[in-house]
Amino acid sequence: MLRYMEGHQLTHRAATPPLSASIWVLAVLGIGALLGIGTAAALLARKDRPLPDDPDEPLFI
Repeated sequence: MLRYMEGHQLTHRAATPPLSASIWVLAVLGIGALLGIGTAAALLARKDRPLPDDPDEPLFI
């Protein structure tokens, strides 16, 4: 019974990813988020983008 428990604990430990892999995943996601925010800000700050329609303009049907 003790050998079964020892083997079970060893397989459980082997299944957990190392901490460095988690740090790399968080770093890549963080860099991607910053790039996405920067791209969105740059596109929204462009002067030549079309203006939205005036919501107070009367509708011509």
